[in-house]
Amino acid sequence: MATTAVQTTSSAYTAPTGTVLGHVHLKVSNAERAHDFFTRVLGFETVVFYGSAAFVSAGGYHHHFGLNHWYSKGGKRPEPGSAGLDRVGIFFATEEEFSRAVRRASVQGAAIREALDHGAMVTVLIEDPDGNGLELYRDRPGGAHRAPAPLDLDALIALTADEPIAVGPLPATTHTGYIDLAVVDLPAQVTFYRDALGFTVLHQSAKMAFLSADGTHHLIGLRAVGNPAALKTKPTETGLYHLALLYPTREDLGAAVRQLIDADAGFRMAEDHGVSNAVYFLDPENNGIEVYWDRPRDEWPRDENGEVNMSGGLLDLTELVTK
Repeated sequence: MATTAVQTTSSAYTAPTGTVLGHVHLKVSNAERAHDFFTRVLGFETVVFYGSAAFVSAGGYHHHFGLNHWYSKGGKRPEPGSAGLDRVGIFFATEEEFSRAVRRASVQGAAIREALDHGAMVTVLIEDPDGNGLELYRDRPGGAHRAPAPLDLDALIALTADEPIAVGPLPATTHTGYIDLAVVDLPAQVTFYRDALGFTVLHQSAKMAFLSADGTHHLIGLRAVGNPAALKTKPTETGLYHLALLYPTREDLGAAVRQLIDADAGFRMAEDHGVSNAVYFLDPENNGIEVYWDRPRDEWPRDENGEVNMSGGLLDLTELVTK
């Protein structure tokens, strides 16, 4: 969502410009089925598939989505109106790339939940086999944000209707752009993402808030669920495993981790994945958050076949946070 900032961070810490949603890890009921959807229907490439978990990406990245059934194998979707994952935004750089992706998903049978024109961006919301919301979107540079109107899907698809349906990998410019969460306590969640993570509030109302690291486009969306007694997602249900925030430098990661520790965020673990250093926390509603920094691509460990190797070990957290 592109709009004018109405509120800045209230703490001394501000997330550095260049902080992005690096990847999202989902809980699914069947990893093989989810892997097929993300590769065949959407066009992500397989980085590694372990059977119980798959990691897929565009453009050779180590992964834009993780898909696991470690705790949710055969699990059900959360009850309607539950807190947890609302949707993940998947960015497409051009109108033609956006059209091809929507055509591909539609032909492959993906359920389209809504298609909207927001002025500054256009979105098509689909869902994976487990009901996780995936919002394909394109930004309109210089466009003004306005109340959403229905998007002309027929016109969008017609842009590339003369081309064969895409069967190859996604363009390298495709990536995760934002994540929206359904939350029980909107003010408390806004406070956490604003103060503990240093994001700027772009827009806030009684029902929703959008937060940013660059002051222009939202990175975290928070939507209040209608029922104040809404259920939180259970570990055995499908939904969000964790969202992952990528920081520009290792020093930026260290500063973010210090801030989260000072804010008493729920700490889970710290790992060196070879390709990245990652520290895991929980927000106040138990949504998993990974904060991480990538090593340069030419330093990523690879196996004898040249494939990315993300196995690692524990990360020295004391060294990371030492100023």
